[in-house]
Amino acid sequence: MLSKEIAQTIVKETSYNLNRNINIMDKKGQIIASGDPSRIDDIHEGALEVLKNSEALIITSDQKEVWRGAHPGINLPIIFQDKIVGVIGISGNPEEIRELGGIVKMITELMIKQKFIASQLEWQQRTKEMIIEELLKNSPSYSTIERGLNLINIELQSPFMTLVIQLADRTITNQVLTQKIEEILGKNNGLVGFININRMFIAFSGFTQSEADNKLNKIHQEF
Repeated sequence: MLSKEIAQTIVKETSYNLNRNINIMDKKGQIIASGDPSRIDDIHEGALEVLKNSEALIITSDQKEVWRGAHPGINLPIIFQDKIVGVIGISGNPEEIRELGGIVKMITELMIKQKFIASQLEWQQRTKEMIIEELLKNSPSYSTIERGLNLINIELQSPFMTLVIQLADRTITNQVLTQKIEEILGKNNGLVGFININRMFIAFSGFTQSEADNKLNKIHQEF
């Protein structure tokens, strides 16, 4: 999850807001993003120490020669899903930036979590649209459809209902529309995706006719 692109985004936003140089190191201790481009790809020995001990490391001005590739400052482990995925370093006088360390660490971990959630949602939606594409074929592969549904934890039991909705002009995005309809149907009760730019496919099951009518009325109100 800690790619160079994500790391550079984090550095850009935090460095600008805090007016401090920020470095991010990967699990090998290599600097993958920095407010100082000349340091990219350098090995940061302070980061290696953090990775080894899973603890923050403070480097003062008289210690910087001990840690190759390091400047005075604070280096903190970046935690994602209970694992260290990298290290974030804040350059400066440790006494002046000590309180900033926890804030920067928290912001960094939140940004990584948000990126992860976004990537998961994107992957799930691509899977749904692959299933829809297969369903609409003249000779669909039901084994492929079943594998796809299992991946996204959706079970459609007959009898089920399918709809194709033609969309007119709208002000909300495809993602928001999809999420709203999924909320109406209930988690894992339906399959929602786009066939093309202005046409949606919906399939759902597990409802009585009365319940299905209520769901359809609510969906209709969203358009």
